Amino acid sequence: MAPTEDQRAQTRLYLGYERAPDLHPRLESRWGALTANEETQATTLLGQIAAIDTQITNGSPVSATATATGHLKRVEDVEFHGAGVAAGVLSSLYGRGRMLIRRLAVIMAVEVGADYFDDGSGSGGGLIPLG
Repeated sequence: MAPTEDQRAQTRLYLGYERAPDLHPRLESRWGALTANEETQATTLLGQIAAIDTQITNGSPVSATATATGHLKRVEDVEFHGAGVAAGVLSSLYGRGRMLIRRLAVIMAVEVGADYFDDGSGSGGGLIPLG
């Protein structure tokens, strides 16, 4: 079964490649060379990565779901986890997402490009130190 255009676009996005399919012929041609088992694995991985992305988006402290109750007047007997717990959960989700993307890269026989799950907390964003 041939992949849908949406699956191809998701693969490019998660693997960190530009949108234009003609820029990455190795990746694009790999879809046609997958065995049925590899294609099933790739499709499953795409779904798992999308689920993690949704979980991060919906569970983020800045998401619409999390801030919908921002106008509370009083809450009694509620104890929130510390910020460290939330950061740990997000870090774990980022890590799992990266692991699944590496698995997808192995199946597609390409290197991972840009980090889809980069949370922006890196050490300088790849800047080259001067001096």
